[in-house]
Amino acid sequence: MINYQKTIQVAIDHVANNGKFILKSRCNGRKMPDHYFLNEDHTYSPCDLMTWVTQLEGMDRHVADEIINGKRVSTVWIGLNHNLGDGLPLVFETMIFNSERSDCYLDRYTTWDEAVAGHEKAKQWVLGGCKEDEQ
Repeated sequence: MINYQKTIQVAIDHVANNGKFILKSRCNGRKMPDHYFLNEDHTYSPCDLMTWVTQLEGMDRHVADEIINGKRVSTVWIGLNHNLGDGLPLVFETMIFNSERSDCYLDRYTTWDEAVAGHEKAKQWVLGGCKEDEQ
């Protein structure tokens, strides 16, 4: 298990010694919540680790889950903030897995509605042949 307090202290000490590494969200005293509880109306609230774990153990986390053209398109509530910088928490995730069960697509979202739209976008990507965006 990672000792986050020790990791944060190492980063702070490094910066204090004129190091170039900056761990913004942890070093400036503003710690964004890491764990969230999904409410019945699909909003969420910050919670402690044990509340998060207890909810995950007893729930169906899927926003949507389906097999399309031999690939699994899965969008789930993760409830753990994957936004490593400033900004809104990223607590929903869409992944696409191929037939070998390795992932080939990942996107994360802040709200349930964004997750639903992201799932649809991922489905369209699979239906379109899994081609890279042409920009």
